Amino acid sequence: MTLFLATVLFYMMIGGVAGFFAGLFGIGGGIILVPCFAYSLTWLYPDATHVMQVAIGTSLSTILVTGVSSVRAHAARQNIRRDILARLAPGIVLGSLGSAWAADQMESASIKIFFACMIFTLAVLLATGLERFRSPAATTFPGAGWTTLSGGIIGFLSGLLGIGGATLSVPYMSFYRTEMRQAVGTASALGLFIAIPAVAGFILTGWSEQTGVPYTLGYIYGPGALAVVSVSFFTAIAGARTAHQFDQQKLRRIFAGLMMVVAFSMLW
Repeated sequence: MTLFLATVLFYMMIGGVAGFFAGLFGIGGGIILVPCFAYSLTWLYPDATHVMQVAIGTSLSTILVTGVSSVRAHAARQNIRRDILARLAPGIVLGSLGSAWAADQMESASIKIFFACMIFTLAVLLATGLERFRSPAATTFPGAGWTTLSGGIIGFLSGLLGIGGATLSVPYMSFYRTEMRQAVGTASALGLFIAIPAVAGFILTGWSEQTGVPYTLGYIYGPGALAVVSVSFFTAIAGARTAHQFDQQKLRRIFAGLMMVVAFSMLW
């Protein structure tokens, strides 16, 4: 029981950190949560299997709570572009469902390598800044086919990484000259279109798996998810308020450096 309580407190702590950074940088907390879940579950349950699937599924489940709060806040400020949401959402739903199936077919070690490589790529993206993705020529979104395909890719990669998708969808919308606040607000809504089907998929695909991790619903680790959202809901607000007090470019470069450390440590 003592070990269990200590674990819950640890997850509350990383939930606070993940929520704060999510609010500070406008990125998904899964970049922090997935490695922490993976390392802690491996340590707590050495004989467990499908650890990365559980880590990703649990990370995605936290978006269901924190994402609703974020969407409401952006909607109140009219920062959600419903026309873009309608274009990208169908592909994102299909892609996120596919991510749950793909994760179930992959070995944990393969997912870990994929996660590390993608996090390194996203770190470079974060460090160089999103402004460079604005195209003076691209002023309107492409046709339904290309937009659905783009949404599918965003949903699939976000589901496999356990993130809300803002790190991928914001640069995409920025390329088509979407105002940055509207891009971030729309991305928060798209995060729910990623999380809801992906979480359902991770529950279904993991339902009959013997992971060796207790208190799970499919690939969702209940104590970890509940502990994280109990704190991240509040620290995300604090991070968003703090963001206006510092140089965003310097902060992003510092966080990008931390992401690279995470990527290399997981590969090692």
